[in-house]
Amino acid sequence: MVDRYTGPWTKQTANPVLVVGNRFDPVTPYQGAVTLARLLPRSRLLTLDGWGHTSEGKSSCVNAHTARYLLTSRVPPRGSVCQPDVVPFAHSSAAQTAGGPTKPARS
Repeated sequence: MVDRYTGPWTKQTANPVLVVGNRFDPVTPYQGAVTLARLLPRSRLLTLDGWGHTSEGKSSCVNAHTARYLLTSRVPPRGSVCQPDVVPFAHSSAAQTAGGPTKPARS
């Protein structure tokens, strides 16, 4: 493929690079994001402590960091970890969010 970049991966970029990794992504393992962030100078790893493939739309925290990066080129602080907005497979009456368990609705 002619348009594929094959390296070197050690070049200094004009702007920092934001790498987002989802800790429990079955398609793109989290360790790949860790390795990429380690290889790219001036990069920053943002971790989603969530499930499923990709991180887009799963965490308002990730969305806020990503939007800020796209608008200002500012990366989050080192070691930043975001929680998902919704915990999968939680029963609706005991649903949990990143803030903890929700209170049951009053009848």
